[in-house]
Amino acid sequence: MSPTRRCRPKKKIKKSIDADAVIIKAAKILNCDPRRYRKALRISAAEKVNRDLLIYLLWQTGQLTNQQIGEKFGLSYSAVSRRVRIFKDLLKNNRKLEDQFSQIKSLIKI
Repeated sequence: MSPTRRCRPKKKIKKSIDADAVIIKAAKILNCDPRRYRKALRISAAEKVNRDLLIYLLWQTGQLTNQQIGEKFGLSYSAVSRRVRIFKDLLKNNRKLEDQFSQIKSLIKI
């Protein structure tokens, strides 16, 4: 290698995930049906928390765009962005939800 040529650090390659499998596993732990989120015009507050948890879980992996996540839940990319922001605020203020999210994340091993 010549002295003028620099080596660039290698980027870490993230483990590829199967988004549908993640949704199914997490939904099973939450005891919810993610298909309902796509079909229903309105969902309850409890269902919103579960849906937002699933969205945030996928968003945190960094492997899907907001558009791709939105397609899985029947939402636009901007709605996904909003749901992520809302869920982040919920996590900051709700220790029980934070523990639940951490538990789900560790069980799924993302």
